[in-house]
Amino acid sequence: MNITPAFIDAIAPNASAIANGKSLSKKFTVLHISPDKTLLFGECPGSGKNPYVCSMDFLDPAAPVPRCSCPSRQFPCKHVVGLLYAYADGRAFSAAEIPETVAAKREGATKHAEKKEKKAVDISAPPGKAKITAALKKIAMQLEGLDTADKLLQSILRTGLSGLDARMRTTLAAQITQLGNYHIKGVQASFNELLLYINEGKHFTRSTAQLAFLHALLKRARAHLLAKRDSDNPLTLDIASEIEEQIGHIWKLEELHAYGCTLPGAELVQLSFAIHDDAAKKEFVDEGLHICV
Repeated sequence: MNITPAFIDAIAPNASAIANGKSLSKKFTVLHISPDKTLLFGECPGSGKNPYVCSMDFLDPAAPVPRCSCPSRQFPCKHVVGLLYAYADGRAFSAAEIPETVAAKREGATKHAEKKEKKAVDISAPPGKAKITAALKKIAMQLEGLDTADKLLQSILRTGLSGLDARMRTTLAAQITQLGNYHIKGVQASFNELLLYINEGKHFTRSTAQLAFLHALLKRARAHLLAKRDSDNPLTLDIASEIEEQIGHIWKLEELHAYGCTLPGAELVQLSFAIHDDAAKKEFVDEGLHICV
């Protein structure tokens, strides 16, 4: 392990993590290194009663894995950065066997990689009958959902934004929730975004723009799904536009590999990182800006 300040700064998510890590490096109460020198681990006091347990796993030197019991969404978090700085600064690390939790995670990662390799997507291979049947069933459900969404949109337009009182907005929220049953989560999120603007009551321009977007989205989504349904392979995904995501598809890494949308061996440098609450999707979103080097 060649852990230098330059190495730590390069893998730290941002300047704040670097500054906090340097400060925390002096606060570790437990510092260990595995006999085979592939794992650094220790304990750092946190805001709670129990210390945070963190580690840096160098089993694969080309892709070290940070782990920490803290709730941070940054990888590596400031505690792992602090652990690395403690090592780089020459603090004493006593030899200790690899914790069972880390050993279990290593074994799980190996099994997951093997399973993932076996399930690698091959878009050139013709899909089986069962997969085609399942895909057609899903598309039929999505089209039914788009019909429901279109009726909902037409109801809003007939009533008018100013005519949506508190009772009608409550009903609208319940109807939007039902859209989640049709595998069109993206469409549902767009309706939730419209409802947020309506409830705020101060964004008439945004509300009307969202209505126009929904009208275009439903029209385009229906045409896209009909084309997939009638194609030779209804499992084919559109990588040339955002329509899959706007309908609700969540891309998997193996799919991106299969469609040639990844760069093997590429390294990313994070320029910024932020977490925000996406009220429309009802989830926290980790958002990072990276450049490929």
